[in-house]
Amino acid sequence: MSERFWNFEVMDPYELVTLTPAMVDKAAQKFSVTFPARYLELLREQNGGSLYLNKFPIADFEEGSIDIDYLWGIGKNGKQGVYVTSYLLKEWGLPKDLVLLNGDGNSWIGLDYRQNPQEPGVVYLESDSDVEITLAPSFEEFVSRLYREEGSDDLNMSLFEDDKTEFTQEEAEQAFADNIVLPISLALLHLTKVETDIDWFLNQAEQLLNNKNSTIVMEAEGTLMQILLNQPEQFTPLQLRQIKEMLAPLKKEWKWHSDIVNYAQKIEAKIKQMSI
Repeated sequence: MSERFWNFEVMDPYELVTLTPAMVDKAAQKFSVTFPARYLELLREQNGGSLYLNKFPIADFEEGSIDIDYLWGIGKNGKQGVYVTSYLLKEWGLPKDLVLLNGDGNSWIGLDYRQNPQEPGVVYLESDSDVEITLAPSFEEFVSRLYREEGSDDLNMSLFEDDKTEFTQEEAEQAFADNIVLPISLALLHLTKVETDIDWFLNQAEQLLNNKNSTIVMEAEGTLMQILLNQPEQFTPLQLRQIKEMLAPLKKEWKWHSDIVNYAQKIEAKIKQMSI
């Protein structure tokens, strides 16, 4: 299985505040359950969010799999993440003793405590039919079977057919110099899909992180994280130290912009992990 589980987006609508032991205890008491150790381990890395491994195989389905684009984490205020379970079970007539992890009204993924209160399985249900499938007898096995569909990394961000989606280094530099958001976004997206010259990229990233446009700064942060995730073996200790130095000013210059500051901290956490 890939070591990467979350997609690590800059602005992930499903990501909640950093998980604390108190938040876990509060939710466990609310639902009278023990959360799977593997689930909590993943939430400590990121408290819910979009998944990098976003497919689960189901042989009986015509497509051979289902999409699982995100998992809910554990909210702080008792209304976010898995806390929506109580309302949704009642609203959609779903079985009791579930803790929902994903759902949209048509289909649901949840921890199933009906058979084993200490070690829940993971179940898939459909609201408008009698379909109920146990995906795995444990959350750990469920995670082990998730995968990323081949071709998921295709460039798909262009707004118009004539938008450029592949860039040489020189073309990327020109896009960065022109300081127009869409071409910069497309050039950065391209760099996450190919093997990138790290020294060259860090020089470009440093300039982009100093941009006055918050969108460009966030795009640069996101690309930096994706390249760290995609090419971890290419980074030297000196380059990792350089990234930390590049990120440091963001906390002061963008202290009013929590998304930029929080993501910078997330990159720093990744660097720390890589340095161990």
